[in-house]
Amino acid sequence: MKNEALIWHIFWHVGIFDDISGMFTAPNLKFLRKQKGLSQEEVSAALGIKRTTLSGYENGSAEPNFENLIKLTDFYAVA
Repeated sequence: MKNEALIWHIFWHVGIFDDISGMFTAPNLKFLRKQKGLSQEEVSAALGIKRTTLSGYENGSAEPNFENLIKLTDFYAVA
């Protein structure tokens, strides 16, 4: 349980979650990707997910599961 709390704190710190509501926020994912100068194809290939899945995360039509949240956090190396 202690590790799970740490992981959620990292997600918040990364900016994947909104400061006020604590909810997942899609625009932050797009911002992080663009800040690194990467395409959706590059990120999705690196994460092992479909480009359309990543697109859904970025436009807010889908939310990543816990496993993919970990992948996103590791990929953007903000922990």
